Parts: sequence; structure tokens; C-alpha cells
Amino acid sequence: MANLVASGEVKTKTYKKIVIYWYNQDLVPVPTNEEMKAMDEEITKLEKELAELDKEVGELETSVSKLLSEPSDEELFAEINRLQSENAALSKRIEEITSGKRVVTPEQKAQIEKALKIGKV
Repeated sequence: MANLVASGEVKTKTYKKIVIYWYNQDLVPVPTNEEMKAMDEEITKLEKELAELDKEVGELETSVSKLLSEPSDEELFAEINRLQSENAALSKRIEEITSGKRVVTPEQKAQIEKALKIGKV
């Protein structure tokens, strides 16, 4: 650091026991007006590109969240199987009702009689 200070590339300031070093700003080349204008145009261009990319990211995040909220294939297959089982049970029940077989099970009959007794009291 002493060599850099001696060459003038780095400046120092001492506060009691603390020494602060910083780069000599006088050595930094100052850009011309044309260079500043070109940098400003580049910044504007990059800001527009950033805005477009931010919009695209938002759209993609929305798409991902929508896809994640949908049921998976396994969940759909399980639901299909459950509905098919339920459909088969209901079809069997309809078959029993239309064929004239015993429709009410003994357990259902007991529940109905119990409900009727409660209603008469």
C-alpha cells in the first residue's frame, strides 16, 4: 500500500489510529459528452430490455403457479378410479331398484324405524 500511496494512485487520510485508503479519482479519465450520451442511450436500452424481461418473468411465474395448482396425473387417476367405483356402486343400486329386489337393507330399515319412533313421541 505504501508504494501505491507514494506513486499517487491511492490517497490516505488518518483519523487517530485509523488509516483510510481510497483510489485517486483524479486519475480516472472523464468521459466526453458523446461518450456520456452513448452511455445514456445504452442505459435506456437496457432499462427497456429489463422491463420486457420482468414482464416475461411475471407471465412465466403466473403460468407456473397455474400449472402447480392443477392436479397431478396420479391424483387424476385416483379420482377417475374413485368415480368409476362410485359409478359401479350406483349402477348396481339402480339395477336392484329396477329389478324389484330388496332395496332397503336391514340396517337402513332399523334406522328408518328408529327415526319414525322419534318423530311420533
